[in-house]
Amino acid sequence: MREFKTKLQIQFENVEESYFETQNIKLVETTEESIEEQIDVFRQEYKIIIERITEKLNNYNLPQTIYSNIKLQEIKIPMFYGEMKEWSSFHDLFKSLVHDSKHFTEAEKMFRLKTSLGGEAGRLIQHLPVTATNYEAAWQILKERYENRRLQFTAQVDRLLDQPTANGESAQSMKQLLDTTKECIYALKGLNLNLNDEQAIIARIVVRKLDKESLRLYEQNVKKSRDIQSLDDVFSFLEQQYQALEAICDRKPTKWNNQKQPQRTPTFYTAAQNNCVYCKVPGHQIGECRKFQTLTTMNRRRFITNNKLCYICLDHVYEGKCNNKKKCNKCERNHHNLLHFNEFQKGKGGSEKNVTKTSSTMMTKHSEMAILIATAQIRVKAANGEYVTLRALIDQGSQKTTISEEASQILHLPRRREVTELQGLGNTTVGVSKFKINIKIKPRFLSNEAYNVEALILPKLASAQPDKTFK
Repeated sequence: MREFKTKLQIQFENVEESYFETQNIKLVETTEESIEEQIDVFRQEYKIIIERITEKLNNYNLPQTIYSNIKLQEIKIPMFYGEMKEWSSFHDLFKSLVHDSKHFTEAEKMFRLKTSLGGEAGRLIQHLPVTATNYEAAWQILKERYENRRLQFTAQVDRLLDQPTANGESAQSMKQLLDTTKECIYALKGLNLNLNDEQAIIARIVVRKLDKESLRLYEQNVKKSRDIQSLDDVFSFLEQQYQALEAICDRKPTKWNNQKQPQRTPTFYTAAQNNCVYCKVPGHQIGECRKFQTLTTMNRRRFITNNKLCYICLDHVYEGKCNNKKKCNKCERNHHNLLHFNEFQKGKGGSEKNVTKTSSTMMTKHSEMAILIATAQIRVKAANGEYVTLRALIDQGSQKTTISEEASQILHLPRRREVTELQGLGNTTVGVSKFKINIKIKPRFLSNEAYNVEALILPKLASAQPDKTFK
């Protein structure tokens, strides 16, 4: 507006100079009186225009300055706590409103910067006092720490990949997956990355976050099953799902019966009463085990002691209380016949020549007690890249990791042929593995920890099935 006013004044002065220079020239068609009238009209219109321009300039300058100051005071800059993914938005907003502004002194900028920081970012410049000379230094320290495109890219991609699996029954879960994915994509675009070619990869990452039921619905809605999936199609599916789930949740369920049925939650455990404690073979107890009977009395006693078994019934007894009143047939002491030493015999001489004979007439009581074995649910990576939830038996005394044939078939992982003989106490063979595989396991809950384990394949890990429940 000012430039237009200046140009208009210069042009008017040029017109007046030209008019005075041409006063002595005789014009044929136009008289001198008519030219002077036109010049007077032009002068009047020029004054009116100049006055209007000056008035608008005066009215424009003051309100604009007032509005600018009010706007800066009303806008509150969000706090920055040192999260790499939040740096770009904080940097652009602070730079636009404070750093590049001419309305603040360097000391005021430093004050606003320190009051806008917290956490790690605040501790980074807390040693600098609020002075004008320290502002540029503080701003550069923050830029050197957080203006790292590689770390910003890594933070956004990790956030994208670490999203929890969406619950197909929760609208909020579907909406959260959609919103977080869009935020990550916009943040990556802010790093001047061309994501047009990588959208298919992002679409696949998002699809992997769906649960099995949602994945089945998604695959049923794919129009071109042979084409690479489109990110827009994935977004459309997520929007349809959470909108449908929200509509379903708004309906109140019909109450058919107010009486709640009692629920019984079974606790599965591995029963031990049908297996031999020594050879692990079902169908007999340790007192009837031929392999156990071939051991010397010293080795039999050592095995019973190490496994904390009862000396009378050769079984697990709660708090050392055994209800079996049977005593040794040879010395009538409180121990089983198979644990009898010669020096415990009444009378003289004799050896252990009657062990085999007495074992055929011995009476064994089957205890109703059971051994609870700790288990845990883990996630194991299959050949297709997805994680399968399996139940693991935790044996703290085992030196090898084993996996059942059924579980290995579910994973479809490549196996290597290698015959391995598994031995227990007393160098007894408890199983033979012919193959081994490498598995990757993770906790069932959300965690970045993962372990690569070499596992031996066995036909079956536990032969006994649960037959009791706990309330």
